[in-house]
Amino acid sequence: MTPDPGETCLDCGGPLRMLSEDVSEILEYVAARSKVIETHRPKKSCRQCEKISQMPAPTCPVPRGMAGPALLAHIPAAEFDDHLPLYRQGEIFARRCTGPWGGGDPPAIACHFSPNHKGEHPQKHLEDFRGILQADACRGFEALYAPQPDGTVRVREAACRAHLRRDFHDVWKATGSPVAKDALDRIGRLYDIEREIVGQSAERRLEIRDHRSRPIAAAFHEWMNAQLPCLPGKGDLAKAMRYGLTRWPSFVLFLDDGRVAIDNNPAERAVKPVVIGRKNWMFAGSDAGGETLADAMTIIETAKMSGLNPETYLADILARINDHMNPRLDELLPWNWKTGIQHVVKAA
Repeated sequence: MTPDPGETCLDCGGPLRMLSEDVSEILEYVAARSKVIETHRPKKSCRQCEKISQMPAPTCPVPRGMAGPALLAHIPAAEFDDHLPLYRQGEIFARRCTGPWGGGDPPAIACHFSPNHKGEHPQKHLEDFRGILQADACRGFEALYAPQPDGTVRVREAACRAHLRRDFHDVWKATGSPVAKDALDRIGRLYDIEREIVGQSAERRLEIRDHRSRPIAAAFHEWMNAQLPCLPGKGDLAKAMRYGLTRWPSFVLFLDDGRVAIDNNPAERAVKPVVIGRKNWMFAGSDAGGETLADAMTIIETAKMSGLNPETYLADILARINDHMNPRLDELLPWNWKTGIQHVVKAA
């Protein structure tokens, strides 16, 4: 890269002559990328004997496979030497082909650091929040759901049906219980409907849930009440049913509000990198280090929710941040960068 001042002086307009040059270096990283190699094999016929001639296809490590030798070498090396499980490698490859976010308001994730699991931390983070909180049955959230002195409820709980399903699945996997399998099938019918209405408006989701999901949920509730007295009280299956029945109003809140999801799996997926890397981050150095980690996860996971490759996004904003005007920093937010700046990067 050679930024040249031109051929004429900017002050007087006189011609410039070369004196010397200053050379500086920075170490840059070229991100790994995949490519498709097309092999074109012309097929020709002899004008005299009509015999058809064509060169054989290049040999491939896997017959009729699409993976080249470098890719096939990279996958086991990453798995066994770099300790990257296959599903995480799949996520990395998927980031290289991004897609648009289909919602209305821009999606975002906010990560907060706390030094331990005490309930005082989520209560502090959400002390000014009013509305619906979708989460698992963590005890640290219970105080948020408690009525206020005037009897009003500041935060309504929307339970995660995926956690309830997981309890039944664990029993079925361990014992093959037909009762647990029946519970999974009943929950599965609710998820079948959710897959059909994903991305639709809250009003439309509410309408379909009221018509199709509500009867299924009511039948499931009635079925659990009938099954519970027939089960060993201390068994895992009975515990799963009591968990569902005790929090039933929270499990069916999604039937009364189209904005509420059937589970909080998106949040679970967002914190999965933290869970996977917890041993690497066991010692953040200080609370300030933990706050820095939370900030980094906020940026990266929000970029992913906006359909961006977080590495590409970060590289671009780091390159322009020092020259960007402070009053216009919102232009660099993931949802704005995607719609307002990305075309410049592509053109470059």
